Amino acid sequence: MYMVLATLLLCTPALGDRVAYHKWLTDNENVQLSNKLDLSTNTPTVLDDVKEGEILFSINTNTVLFPTGTDDYPAFSKVLKDTETTKLMSPTIRLALLLMYEKQERGKESFWWPMLNNLPTGSASTVFWPEEELKMLNGTAIFSKTIERISAVANLHRALEPMMISTTDQTPLFETFTAADLLVAVNHIFARTISAATSVFSAQHGFGSSDGAIPIMIPFIESLPRSISPTVHVDIRAMSDADTDTAADASHSIVLIANRDLKKNELLLLNADLGKTNTELLLHTGQFILHNEHHGVPLYIRLSATDPQFEIKTKILKQLNLTNGSEFLVNTTGIPPMPLLKMLRIQLLEFHNLDSYTKILRQDEPISLSNELMVVRALWYATESLSNKFTNRTIEYEIELLESFNNANDSDEPRSMTRIEVAAHLRLSEKRILASLSIWVRNHWLGMIDRKQLELYDLQEFRLR
Repeated sequence: MYMVLATLLLCTPALGDRVAYHKWLTDNENVQLSNKLDLSTNTPTVLDDVKEGEILFSINTNTVLFPTGTDDYPAFSKVLKDTETTKLMSPTIRLALLLMYEKQERGKESFWWPMLNNLPTGSASTVFWPEEELKMLNGTAIFSKTIERISAVANLHRALEPMMISTTDQTPLFETFTAADLLVAVNHIFARTISAATSVFSAQHGFGSSDGAIPIMIPFIESLPRSISPTVHVDIRAMSDADTDTAADASHSIVLIANRDLKKNELLLLNADLGKTNTELLLHTGQFILHNEHHGVPLYIRLSATDPQFEIKTKILKQLNLTNGSEFLVNTTGIPPMPLLKMLRIQLLEFHNLDSYTKILRQDEPISLSNELMVVRALWYATESLSNKFTNRTIEYEIELLESFNNANDSDEPRSMTRIEVAAHLRLSEKRILASLSIWVRNHWLGMIDRKQLELYDLQEFRLR
């Protein structure tokens, strides 16, 4: 049975805000809501049975928040065109700044106020965990990812703050511009937007025909919980001139579609498109799924730029669509993925064996005993390094702790999990994955030796004939 961290979003808005948000949506001529939707709560459900493929919601892209929405404000646009500021900008940060500006500075005058006023002011994401609770994740993949996110936003805030609150020739963009507000806004972008290809949007959204992807915040859809078992999905469809009042309004329509037949009162769950591991879910949305089959331990082993054959090996890796330092996920089986093994075999090729790279491209088998020894040694060192990050490497403490929680809660009913439990489950699962990887490394190497000994025995037998 899956168990999800119940505190998906902290600081839940008041129901009155939800009612105003609902009215704002129904009054908007660019929005179409199915009469089967129940929008009275913060967890939208269906009021009646729904058929697979049925459209539950539709909205014109003219009523969607794009990163380029900052262009609507000359003062904002001027600041963002500054050379130093441009270096710091990405579509994610630009949209986060727009959210902050619309909510903090424009407030109720903002067209987006009903949606913005309904956004939670916090999240169960690990970036908001108190320091003492965050330390419980020490050694896990989510711990380093969380520290990286917090540090990145803090550094960005220090760089942006002078430009946001002071100016010589115009009113400052923000009266106050805090790191905490920026972190909340950035978290909203990761947790509540979808990624869309810029090429599908017309020039009126400021993208032209450029390639790439951007985050967009879609009213109503932004409020849907993310899941590894989604019940609905989003599709972006071009609208013909006949669908709009004027040709100038012709744009795209974003629709929400049922993935399968839905029963009355069933939740609307959107795909967790930023990742399905517990690391990614906890970082972006604060969700945790027990026995998550998608979870794993990330491994990335980078080839040193001082390697004499660095450029040659980098080009070989490109033939496998791999880049130096790529991240690979070792799942609960503890078996390293084949692309990781191939990358290591190429990275660890010695000069006199460089011509063997074609074998690596063609086959999944090791190319030599000496090369595979270095591969095994690299994996062993990586496993030991990751294991040593835990306060202790044993699993007894986590097992006893979780057993005590289970004994104290003997009900079969689903329940919310405390952060202590979440941290213990994460440590236990990742320690077990690393232990399984260590066993695989040992068995793989012993198998290589046995195979080599068998080959030598066969060669000796052949010579004696």
